[in-house]
Amino acid sequence: MVGTSCGPYRLLERVGEGGMGAVYRAEDSRNGVAVAVKVLEDGRREDPQMLSRFRREARIAMTLRHRNIAAFHDFAQGVVEAAGARRRRRVVYLVLEWVPGVDLAALLPPGEPLPVLYQMATGRLPFVGRNIIDVLRAVSTHEPAPPRQIQPAVPPRLEVLVLQLLAKERAARPASAEEVLRELEALV
Repeated sequence: MVGTSCGPYRLLERVGEGGMGAVYRAEDSRNGVAVAVKVLEDGRREDPQMLSRFRREARIAMTLRHRNIAAFHDFAQGVVEAAGARRRRRVVYLVLEWVPGVDLAALLPPGEPLPVLYQMATGRLPFVGRNIIDVLRAVSTHEPAPPRQIQPAVPPRLEVLVLQLLAKERAARPASAEEVLRELEALV
């Protein structure tokens, strides 16, 4: 799909893929702004459950406002026609802010807990210290405060998930990203 357009968004480079579709670095032809376009893959568009999940993702993205979350731009359906090609295909796509830089997964040590969700739920980091050595010591020797102790409005089910994600023992953490996604979707 590189070289085609989804509405005003020209797809420049395929940068990743997930359970529902592929993500492209793109440019908004109206203003030259770089964006990320997530396209629901062929075959998945016709699956009512998958289309419903994709629409729910778009609705959730529209409501999120946080400095650590890419901003929502657009959600649409349309027909894509490759330049000079005769093949047309229907697509459903979600457009988010393009965040340049290194893939986050490349920066994280494999198998280590990820504190971002804790911070989003509580407004604090789960482990603190005067320097990196103190923080690493806290990670290895202390348990984070349960999110509801800090923010009572945190749903109990979210608190359980957050604490599982920060568990020191790998076996206590969710087994996969799909499991985390199911839990997060159940909260919406």
